[in-house]
Amino acid sequence: MADLNLLMPEYKRHQVPTQPLGLYFIKAYLESIGYRVNVTDANLKRTIFGNEVIIGVYVTTFLYKQAAGIIKAAKERGKIVVCGGPHTYSDSQSLLDIGADICVVGDGELAMENIMRHFDKFSTVDGLPKIMQGTPVDLDTLPLPEHARYPNVASVSISTSRGCPFRCIFCTRFMGSRWRAMSAGRVLEWLSRHDGKDIIVNDDNFTFNAKRVHEVAEGVRKEKLAVGFVFGNGIRMHTATDEMLKTLKRMNTIKLAYGVESVHDSILTLACKGQTRNLIERVVQKTQAAMIPFDTFMIIGLPGDTLQKSVTAYKWTKERRLNVYWNIAVPYPHTPLFDWVSRHGRWLINPKDYTQYGGHISSQKVIFDTEDYPAKSRLDFLKFCQFGKVKGPRDITAIKMSLSGSRGYDTLRAVYKRVRSSASLPQPFRRILFGLTEQDFIDGRVPLGDEGAN
Repeated sequence: MADLNLLMPEYKRHQVPTQPLGLYFIKAYLESIGYRVNVTDANLKRTIFGNEVIIGVYVTTFLYKQAAGIIKAAKERGKIVVCGGPHTYSDSQSLLDIGADICVVGDGELAMENIMRHFDKFSTVDGLPKIMQGTPVDLDTLPLPEHARYPNVASVSISTSRGCPFRCIFCTRFMGSRWRAMSAGRVLEWLSRHDGKDIIVNDDNFTFNAKRVHEVAEGVRKEKLAVGFVFGNGIRMHTATDEMLKTLKRMNTIKLAYGVESVHDSILTLACKGQTRNLIERVVQKTQAAMIPFDTFMIIGLPGDTLQKSVTAYKWTKERRLNVYWNIAVPYPHTPLFDWVSRHGRWLINPKDYTQYGGHISSQKVIFDTEDYPAKSRLDFLKFCQFGKVKGPRDITAIKMSLSGSRGYDTLRAVYKRVRSSASLPQPFRRILFGLTEQDFIDGRVPLGDEGAN
């Protein structure tokens, strides 16, 4: 039987490395039927090829350049290369063009089994489709993945559902539009293995089925599991009912996240978010009243956005004392946002040059703009949001992380960022050294143009 090596490209300059659960699910499944499988995470160690015949590479659009390097090196060594991940949905052909033998779109377990068995029989993957649609699997039937320990990460990551029926224009939905989930019993089995740990839930839609969440919460209580939950990928705001928030509170939820994106109904409508300003207001108030800490994700430059609207959204977040992650809109291929930009926006890069897409989290890369919201204004606003005032112990931790290099910053850049954002530095000096200050944005001393705020 052929061996398989599953590779995760390096991305640690964007965020703290976490276990690539998709690869570990494939590993657990194939090992259960007799194959030898290794997972190599380039965020932890240099990619080294062994005696394996086939390698699998996880690819996102913003990791295209890193993945391309792995594919090239693998082909030079005579390996068969299979690619999976969001970019296979976005543009499989771009991976085939640089040497990949097969691209799997969607669930990878059964597709990889098919590939491995075909190779065992014929000693080649010739005859298989170049682009394979992964077969959706019953998640309860999959072996639970092993927990890989990561440096400086005490928590455990889990993923209990796949697929998304919602239609946000910036999302690839590469796992399909049908939501599929483990049963509550299977989730509890997984949690029981990690009693006493904090659990990072990587689901995009953990709260989609309220009954399942309630059953998990009841199971945690009955089994007296000492676990805490962080829903870092966010939960849909329309699922955050009073009852749901009570349930999440009983589960010992440490933190939630919400994809707010914008507080302007016109932008939310164009983005197909399925939520309104009124809903956002209610959910924020209810979550604060429930005393559950939460982050909010905001996007700069969605269709219909302007600098003035971004400033209005910023004021809204400050008035409610929200912890916010601001990101510049990225139109990934094969998404409605990509099509919208092609019709109404201005590409600042070749949209098929995926090495130019920048990073995933808080990237200072603007790849398209509009007449109403030019690139410089988007980037200035993002920098302002990123380097605003420093408040509280959370920022002390951030300083330590930056200085230690654990987030990919060198010491000089870390010091620059923190000095720039120092609230103790008088604003006239901050303006001379760094340009616009928080008060400049609040007072409107920015080139807002004549557009309205709604």
